[in-house]
Amino acid sequence: MSLLNIRVYPDPILKEKIPESNIADEQLIKYFKIMPEIMYDNNGAGLAAPQIGIKERIITLDVGDGLLFMINPIIVEKSKEEETDEEGCLSVPGTYLDIIRSKSVTVEYYDEKLKKRSKKLKELAARAVQHEIDHLNGIIILDRVDRKTRLKAEMEYMDYIKKRY
Repeated sequence: MSLLNIRVYPDPILKEKIPESNIADEQLIKYFKIMPEIMYDNNGAGLAAPQIGIKERIITLDVGDGLLFMINPIIVEKSKEEETDEEGCLSVPGTYLDIIRSKSVTVEYYDEKLKKRSKKLKELAARAVQHEIDHLNGIIILDRVDRKTRLKAEMEYMDYIKKRY
């Protein structure tokens, strides 16, 4: 069990746009050891470093195809075809919203060995990487819905938090 906890809305770090990480920083490799543990412990499909209070452009994903580590991920291509599907978020527990995402994306990033990669992701993996990159840009799922839906979701979220804590 990691000492780092999932930051939950309205923690201010979740609204920060995180600057590009220095890939030469040896500390990044340490994060790759703890982030999957935290993600798996919380039954997540992905985790962005700001969600655990780390101001680095790092994400980790596992949607069933194996673990991916990404430093400074950038979406370089999105499909025009989109789909709406329900998303939850470790940082907005108990909240599930219908979010529109591109069906496939191509992402450029550095892997855990600091090698530059490009990967085309489809369906759930594409959705997950878009969600996690949103976190690096200070965007959460509540920001991806209309005002009325957001207000309703925030009220339900506050009720959930009161019961949980």
